[in-house]
Amino acid sequence: MGAGRKSLCPLGLMQVEAVSEAQSMSATPDYRADLDGMRAIAVIAVIIYHLDGSWLPGGFAGVDVFFVLSGFFITRLLARELEGGSLDLLGFYET
Repeated sequence: MGAGRKSLCPLGLMQVEAVSEAQSMSATPDYRADLDGMRAIAVIAVIIYHLDGSWLPGGFAGVDVFFVLSGFFITRLLARELEGGSLDLLGFYET
């Protein structure tokens, strides 16, 4: 992800790196757009719930969906590193 552009998230809490979709997909050949889309829907559901809970009464469940899918993605990345024999937790969380 070194070819991306770094910027701060709206709250300034963490630094994020913006990369084009082509760069992201080429870096991971088995990219799961369907699960990434589900994460986006989960975030939208939470936002709608916060705007007005009556619009989407179960929108708070989007938090659980987002964290479960994020955990899946992180675990999959760590498992790949472990299989390759180069698991570096500190390096993983620095990038």
